[in-house]
This record gives sequence, structure tokens and C-alpha cells, in this order.
Amino acid sequence: MFFEILSHAGLHVRSAGVSLVTEPWLVGSTYWRSWWNYPPPREAITESLRPDFIYLTHIHWDHFQGPSLRELGKKTPVIIPRGPYDRMKRDLLDMGFKEIIELGHGETFRPCRDFALTS
Repeated sequence: MFFEILSHAGLHVRSAGVSLVTEPWLVGSTYWRSWWNYPPPREAITESLRPDFIYLTHIHWDHFQGPSLRELGKKTPVIIPRGPYDRMKRDLLDMGFKEIIELGHGETFRPCRDFALTS
């Protein structure tokens, strides 16, 4: 299994040929240009990332950052928690993401045999 810190809370995980990125804040600023990544993510990383899945834990803008999500590709399936609100799902659909996988609390998703993610 391969782990790479991307920035802030961003993590790239690979196992058995499957790639997942969590909490992608990879470009620009957030919170109305008041927060910036320091050090900034390496440009080569952000340009080459094409994950099979994106995992978002919550909707704070340093974890759910629109420009970074769009950079990773709207065809990428996004895994989100299922909760009492649907804001994350609505925002992703409005951004053009088509495949959204919602996980209940404690539910496990297996992108491949050797890789499990539990919400």
C-alpha cells in the first residue's frame, strides 16, 4: 500500500492498482482567499493525479474545495458520508459529478480486494 501526503488534509492512497484521494485542496486558496496551503502542493503531483475515487469526509472548504475537485475530473466517483443533510451531494451534482457513493456511519466500501474504507 502506498500513502502520499498531498497538502493540508489531502492524502493519496494506492493499493492493488486502485488510487484514492482524500480531502483534495490542491490549487489556490480557500475561505474567501484567507487560507493558503503552505508549503504549496507540488505542481507535478496535482497535474498527474487521476484517482479512481475521491473521498470527502465533510463540507468545510479546506476539505471540499471546488477548484481541486474539478481538476481531478467530474467523471471520478466521489465517496461521501450519508448524513441528515444532503448539501455535499447537491453541491457535487451541481458541479457536474455524476457518480456519488454515500456511506452510512461505520459502513465500509471496498474499491478492490485489498483496500477498504470505512466512513
